[in-house]
Amino acid sequence: MADLSREKRSPIWKYFVLCECDESKAACKVCNCKISRGGSKRKAYNTTNLRKHLEQHHKEKHKELLEFEVRKQFCKLSKEDVDKLLQPKIDETLESLNPYSTASQRHIAITRAVARMIATDFQPFSVVEDEGFRLLL
Repeated sequence: MADLSREKRSPIWKYFVLCECDESKAACKVCNCKISRGGSKRKAYNTTNLRKHLEQHHKEKHKELLEFEVRKQFCKLSKEDVDKLLQPKIDETLESLNPYSTASQRHIAITRAVARMIATDFQPFSVVEDEGFRLLL
C-alpha cells in the first residue's frame, strides 16, 4: 500500500485512475483508454506511458500538466511567466511564422543571398524547389 500513496503524489494522477481489475494499468479519465504503467512488478511501475498518452492524445491536458509542474517547481509563477518558460514545439513555432512581405528589407536580403549562393556555387535554379531548401527557408 505504501507504493500506492507514493505513486499518487505525481500530478499525472489528476488525469488517470488505477484499473481495479489490473493494477499494472491505469485508465485515462479523458478517453477511458487503458494504459500500461510499465514493468511487470509493482516496483517497476512508472508514469512514463501515462505521460506519453497525454502528450500524444490530449495535448491540452499535457500542456496543463507541464504548466502545473513548472509552477510547482518554481514557486507558483503566474501563467504568463510559465508560458515564457515553456518552449513551444517546433510545429507550433513553424505554424506561427508569417512569410515576409515581398517589399520588406528581410525578403529582399534573403532573395539576394539565395541568388548569390546559386551563382557562387553553380547551383541550378531548380535548387529552390528542393524539399531541403524549402525547409531551410
